[in-house]
Amino acid sequence: MKKIIGGILCFVLMLFLVDRGVSWFLLKGLERYYGINQKADILMIGHSHMLKSCNEESIEAGLNAEVSKFCLEGVLPPVRHIMAQMFMEGRAQGSVPYVLYSVDPYMFRKSDDIALNTYKVFYPYMDSPYVDALVRMEASSHFDYYLHKWVRSARFTDNMVYRSLRGWLDMRRSFENWVMSEQQWNEMKPVPPRVDSAVMACFRQTLDFLVSRGCRVVLVEAPIAYRNLCPKEIEEVSAIFRSIAEASPHVDYLNYGPPFCAQRELFCDPVHVNHRGEKLVTEALIQDLKKIEHKN
Repeated sequence: MKKIIGGILCFVLMLFLVDRGVSWFLLKGLERYYGINQKADILMIGHSHMLKSCNEESIEAGLNAEVSKFCLEGVLPPVRHIMAQMFMEGRAQGSVPYVLYSVDPYMFRKSDDIALNTYKVFYPYMDSPYVDALVRMEASSHFDYYLHKWVRSARFTDNMVYRSLRGWLDMRRSFENWVMSEQQWNEMKPVPPRVDSAVMACFRQTLDFLVSRGCRVVLVEAPIAYRNLCPKEIEEVSAIFRSIAEASPHVDYLNYGPPFCAQRELFCDPVHVNHRGEKLVTEALIQDLKKIEHKN
């Protein structure tokens, strides 16, 4: 009986060590991929728009700066506030000179079917008290929460493993080289933006938090093809970002929608640019950031 119990304990210990070792390796790869393992000069916070439209390697070379690109799919302002807290109280040691915050006309909507599952992309970071509270609140069940709390390797999806490996291999650029077909372009239907006051309040709270930490915040609006279909409604949201920047000496606003939104060859789908679009947006962003740096 003692041998059986000893064997079971050894097996459990081995599983525990393997689980910790695999999760440590994958987490460190993700941190390298998003650049949250370093003290940065520029922090990029946002969702897939910024992830696919701004190349951090080119920005690093163009500005001679360390860039952390903490961008996750589907994250709305309430979750981005947690991302900012995670970074500021981690390797950033309280502050970072510049924060590029991704904005778009649809970011003030209430949580939809995509955003409802956003908490799942934060499984790997459950050791952070902010993330742990988010997952505990949003998890579909107690089993869902405790499974990912105690079985660390279960926190990583196939996509996270892929990005972790890319982090270890230092492969961070976008690979979206395809172009929207003319049929897709012509079949797009207008999608007017909606503004929820609670989501907007959280956005402003994050700006205040970043400014209080000594950051200069640059609101960056990437091109989306929908802009041409409902220009009046989208411009009304852009005016909100413009007024916020004009009212604060610590906030700037860069809108890359008008220069590029009518060029079908720059898009892989209605809301994301392809590699060619990424190159043009990044080049414009570098020049504008140089102007902002010189101004300040």
